[in-house]
Amino acid sequence: MTPPYFLYYYYLTQLSVNPLFWFFLHELGQALWRQSNPTLGRWAAFAPPGSDTVTPLVARRLRVRRHRGTPRVVERPAERRRLATVSTPPVTNRFPLSWLPLQQNGHTSVHVVYQGRLSGPDLRLHYGFDGWQEPVQEVNLKPVKSGLATIEPIELGEHILLDCVVTDGLQWDNNNGADYRLWIGCNPLDSHLHVSGKGSGELGLTSLQTAMASAGIRQGIVSWVDNRALDRIQWAATGLLPLIWVRPSDTPLDEVRTRLAAGAVGLKLHPTVDDYRADDHALDPYLEIAAEAGCPVACHSAPGDADPDFIRRLAERFSAVPIILYHTYLGPSEGRRRAAQHVREQPNLYLETSWCSWREVLHLVEEVGLERVLFGSDASVDGPHHYCRHPPNVEGQETYNDGLVPLVQTLGPRSARKVLGDNARRLFGLHGKSGH
Repeated sequence: MTPPYFLYYYYLTQLSVNPLFWFFLHELGQALWRQSNPTLGRWAAFAPPGSDTVTPLVARRLRVRRHRGTPRVVERPAERRRLATVSTPPVTNRFPLSWLPLQQNGHTSVHVVYQGRLSGPDLRLHYGFDGWQEPVQEVNLKPVKSGLATIEPIELGEHILLDCVVTDGLQWDNNNGADYRLWIGCNPLDSHLHVSGKGSGELGLTSLQTAMASAGIRQGIVSWVDNRALDRIQWAATGLLPLIWVRPSDTPLDEVRTRLAAGAVGLKLHPTVDDYRADDHALDPYLEIAAEAGCPVACHSAPGDADPDFIRRLAERFSAVPIILYHTYLGPSEGRRRAAQHVREQPNLYLETSWCSWREVLHLVEEVGLERVLFGSDASVDGPHHYCRHPPNVEGQETYNDGLVPLVQTLGPRSARKVLGDNARRLFGLHGKSGH
């Protein structure tokens, strides 16, 4: 067992401490993993399905950075391809870059709107498609008014996403080194996020928003060990929707009802951190409230008290309540297979995919079906670069951003939209909502 997995397994099975201690172990584990993998620079990104070549990620990123050192305008290809229709949220100030579809004479042209910190007549959008695949291009941004610039149409073809940064020729707006991402025809929702409050630390709101912008994620389900810490966040301005962290026999039932009435979208259980078994009957009053409110319950799934076997027993007692196994199972593959079996057999159970590789997500979809799998990332426990961190933080092999490209390409647009957001919106009752 490698050092980081040993540390996390020890935490899960032996320790009952302040939950923040996990984040210390996580960071220490990452450092030890880096020391034990000196060949990391030769790690390669997964190529799109059907590709015969695999381009080393580090080399590809270096090429992108070299382009940024000498900003230039790249002429658009002479051959115009069909423009895709983009369904995205309206432009907001939370993310400096957004899509702007325009209709004129029955034709839809797709633009990018920039509302960031750079300004002036020499702004350029520096972009590549589907994980900065070559060729990387630049196009002028046309100032429209203070704080807003828009480019002439971008031809999207059959691409799935746009990775981009902005330059004025002297400096870059690159999202603090994490870059920006815009999805094409897809609006992902991360069903597993954490934020400790409005602060600017690794787990603060600023860090989470930087991470989300790097992955092109505008909406997410968020929780924290202290419900009161989230009371200071203005949810309407963030695109985030809170869960209520429940500690059986400790969290007042009236508080749960009040928070649900105020806009919380479900309950969060963490048996490992709070030292109870996932089928503890002390949870029953809270599950009864969830049943009355028609909201789901998200439960940490891992070795020990949070084992999927115990979560299934809870689901059997409350068959009307959707219960989501966070992480599917944060441990060996055997636990994931058991979790998938429980989902196949128990209709109110669902799997969430944080810390699962893209191939593992495909395996889960094959095992339980498209409707029962929800994308999640556990952001931003790895800080503002959670989705694009190097060395890679998903099973030590890939980043979320790089894994999502082949996942979507393999699933196809319609199926990918279900896993990346529509399933979560259905469970949490968010159809028609873009945040409070």
